[in-house]
Amino acid sequence: MDIDNNNSPDLIFACENGNSSFAYTNQNGLFSETRRISMETYNAKDAVAADFNKDGYVDIFFTNHQFSLTGNPNLANRLINSYLYFGSANGFSKDNRQSIQTIGAWGANAADLNNDGWVDLLVCNFQEQYSYEVPSFIYWNGPGGFRQTNRTPLYEHGAQGNSIADFNGDGFLDILICSMMGNSRGGYDPSYLYFGKPDGKFDIEHRVDLLGREAYEQAFSDLDDDGDVDILMVNRGETTRLANEVWIYWNENNKFNTWNMSGLPSYNGLGVQVADLDRNGYLDVIVSNGPPKNLPNKSFEGSYIYWGSKNGWTVTERTELPTKLTRSATICDIDNDGFLDLIFGNQYKNELAIIFYGDGTKNYGNRTLQLPQSEGTGMPGVADLNKDGLLDIAFAHNKHVLIYYGRDDKKFVDPVVLPLQAKTMTIGDVNNDGWLDLVCPFYKGGGKRSGYSTVLLGSKQGFDIDNSLKFYTDGGTGALVCDFNRDGYSDVFFYCHRKDGSYNKIKDYGDHHTNSLLYWGSKEGFSDKNVQKLPSVGAHYDMGVDIGNIYNRKNLFRYTSSPYFCDNRNPVSIDWDAEVPADTDLKFQVRAAESQKTLKESKWNGPKGPGTYFTKTDKTISNLSGKWMQYRVVFNMGNGADTPILKKVEIKFN
Repeated sequence: MDIDNNNSPDLIFACENGNSSFAYTNQNGLFSETRRISMETYNAKDAVAADFNKDGYVDIFFTNHQFSLTGNPNLANRLINSYLYFGSANGFSKDNRQSIQTIGAWGANAADLNNDGWVDLLVCNFQEQYSYEVPSFIYWNGPGGFRQTNRTPLYEHGAQGNSIADFNGDGFLDILICSMMGNSRGGYDPSYLYFGKPDGKFDIEHRVDLLGREAYEQAFSDLDDDGDVDILMVNRGETTRLANEVWIYWNENNKFNTWNMSGLPSYNGLGVQVADLDRNGYLDVIVSNGPPKNLPNKSFEGSYIYWGSKNGWTVTERTELPTKLTRSATICDIDNDGFLDLIFGNQYKNELAIIFYGDGTKNYGNRTLQLPQSEGTGMPGVADLNKDGLLDIAFAHNKHVLIYYGRDDKKFVDPVVLPLQAKTMTIGDVNNDGWLDLVCPFYKGGGKRSGYSTVLLGSKQGFDIDNSLKFYTDGGTGALVCDFNRDGYSDVFFYCHRKDGSYNKIKDYGDHHTNSLLYWGSKEGFSDKNVQKLPSVGAHYDMGVDIGNIYNRKNLFRYTSSPYFCDNRNPVSIDWDAEVPADTDLKFQVRAAESQKTLKESKWNGPKGPGTYFTKTDKTISNLSGKWMQYRVVFNMGNGADTPILKKVEIKFN
């Protein structure tokens, strides 16, 4: 476009970064910085030039996308006007421009759309603070110029580019607008809690909405010891990725509401877990943090341990761990010393995953281990994958899966590397063959969200890409393995983030409003025809904790009592008081010996001797003697949805 009327085309640049855009005038085919015209704009996305006011001079319209006082685009305001600079004999001036109302403006175009002889203006509006559901505008031109009350809204969502042409050849100009995103981001959107039913099915009539700000992961625990399970939800706020909070929804008689909620500060939070790390009887909260997306080298606090006490969690008394960009931590006793450890992946290319070893106190960070070849790893899964009695670590990665097998020397070296993308890592016996499998959700790749997630099937020979199952998902971000309907077969649930659209199907566009998928297991295995679809909105990640025992994922847990000195008094009966929900049960064994040392080698006994169990209360104990004794109890949690609650154990002696 010739903006200086010298019959040579000039160059106009809408500058996305900074507060100025530029026009370079053409002088005999040459361009120079000395002939550069600077015009005030704010994160300009597009420019269009035309003689809008018919004065013989070319005018320039810039779309101002957003404005930020701090210079941080994540904290910018999109409710700003765009600028139309009028050309004149004196060039362009800030004093000779018109502000035109736009909403996060992106693309622009100019044409006489109504054939009245005046060039009209088309502006694509992308997003206000949270919502992409904002209209684009046609500003109609005329002798009085552009007016805010003389415009037509065009309703689409997340508009970026546009084209104007007579597409159908009827002699009238048509408009094509490219929409990039639907609905909203960065605001307070619902997460869904689906309540289970006796048949194992789920539906939207039996769910509650829990507000979050682009929540990434959740944890469940009875934090206040009132018998009701509370919900912790980490808000990442992906459009800002700065300070947000972990929200605690307090359960009151199985009811949740936003007026009964507490918050713990997080920073670009990605995951949350709960455990009593320091063994003081109060649950601690572990928050996985990361640096801001646009400030990867910024110094920040790392991940947090909020230490529980009778007064709750004090922000000023938290421990800050030196992690970088990590998903949720895995909590386990990885070195089998009786104390809980923390394992963090690290998604930075040149940063390694790290183990923080615990010692039963608050001294996390004193002893650590970095895992070789673990750059770019996501959330780890931990289990005894090869049945050797040692815990192994399986890491998700955007290019491959890493498996570190446990060793007697408690070192983790030379991982098995499998070329498979995984967003998160879930471990469970998917095909009910007795070997643990690795569930690897497919998030995105090759420009696609929708595709096949993979389950690497375990066996005596280990894992192999050729020994796997495929499940179609839409941006899979997490998974759960559970027998939801209690039919004896494992089912696999995938959290789905976003579905792809289709260029040749009407109204079939990519959207975060998609279904998460529950694949039902059966005697015949899995099928795309045997799947339940659960509506979700941009679901990210999962619970961070797999259902079942950490070693084998079976829903059986053992508790062994401390040794008791009975001084040769023989036990004669065992009784207990417990809540035992349907499909769960408890069973007990006892043993005795002459010393604490030999007690560890003694056999466990039930009513009929070694290998049997007491399953009914007030049962007689016979043929057991020694100075020391103890009991152990096996909790059978059914399908993992519920658990017996043991209140009291009473053993009587003669």
